[in-house]
Amino acid sequence: MPDSRDRKARKRDLTPEQREKRQARRREKRHASPEVRFILDNNTRVPVDLRPYSLNWDAARIGDPSYYVIGLAKGGSTLMHELVRSLCEAAGRTYIDVPAALFDQGVEPARAVLDPDWLRSRDGSVFGGFRWLHPWMDNLALHERRKIVMVRDPRDILTSLYFSHAYSHVAPETGRLADTFDEQRTQARAQSIDDYVAGPVSLRVFRNYCHLLALTRMPDFRSYRYEDVIFEKRQWIRDLAADLDIRCPEDRLDAIADAHDRQPEAEDASNHVRQVAPGDHVRKLKPETIDLLNRRFAPVLAEFGYGTAS
Repeated sequence: MPDSRDRKARKRDLTPEQREKRQARRREKRHASPEVRFILDNNTRVPVDLRPYSLNWDAARIGDPSYYVIGLAKGGSTLMHELVRSLCEAAGRTYIDVPAALFDQGVEPARAVLDPDWLRSRDGSVFGGFRWLHPWMDNLALHERRKIVMVRDPRDILTSLYFSHAYSHVAPETGRLADTFDEQRTQARAQSIDDYVAGPVSLRVFRNYCHLLALTRMPDFRSYRYEDVIFEKRQWIRDLAADLDIRCPEDRLDAIADAHDRQPEAEDASNHVRQVAPGDHVRKLKPETIDLLNRRFAPVLAEFGYGTAS
């Protein structure tokens, strides 16, 4: 049996054309593989089949553009991802929700490193479900990909996070993430909303926005503000379809938008969609808390055109 030295010698003797063919076969193999490995911070390797978290798996083609759809937790991200998923379903496009796979494994995304070669090779796919920007996402070569992002007033995000952590958020069934969830719920319920939004969670949201600001400097970046689209879903679905290069009949676009147009008649703290009207922080927080958040988030508020009136 040839030893490793023989294999290395044969590899050195390959012509440029043979090397390119070999690399192309590897790209095709990675592209077709539905299994991606998550490497945790304790070096545990977790293989996950992504097909249950995807649509139209076999539709993606090498060489076609990929898209990353990124929302912010409690910033209308669920709505945006549902709309994009429905668009991909209607158009026969490949959609992959990597964060959902992590959640079902009970894995905290911040602890996981994904195989960057697989993600880079998975051309022609729409990657959705992202709600936080994590360090491992630096490996995705985002500057080379098309990026669609929705932002929301960070003061409203923090207000919504309080009610989510304290009352409405659904816990994963297993894993370290389930323990983290229990800790978050206990901490949120032990505090007033003003103490909660002024605490460590606001620093986490601020860091997430800092990463997001870096994306705004990259090419192929499109952003939406929650406040501009939440009551204009029919126009928004058309804009999203154009961003994703999806062609769909007008009546189908209207049907998708209308199916996701949820507006509660009354506020319900136990409901994931508690309320949708912008400016909730003004109704829920003390003026001095708003002043603190105005100072803390000043660069973000200025970048995305949010006022600082309390």
